[in-house]
Amino acid sequence: MAGNGVCFFTSVDSHIWIIDSDASDHITPDLSLLHDVKVFFGCCYITMCNGKKAQIKHIGSLVLSPGLVLKGVLHVLDFHFNLLSISKLIKQF
Repeated sequence: MAGNGVCFFTSVDSHIWIIDSDASDHITPDLSLLHDVKVFFGCCYITMCNGKKAQIKHIGSLVLSPGLVLKGVLHVLDFHFNLLSISKLIKQF
């Protein structure tokens, strides 16, 4: 797998998650999943895999399971799935 991105799908509490080894950030379109939310002011965007840009609205923490809290999760309305970044998760621990 070295040098190749890996992507998996999973479901937690009826939410679909994409687990991606190439993603640089955790992303969700669902603001209700986030805690300790801060509004993103200004024009901050992500570039989606289709090349389109989508605006970041908020950033916060997300409790994935009792022992796993994702920090720095981006709230992006135009994103249609929850994205878990493996590299960001590894850096967190």
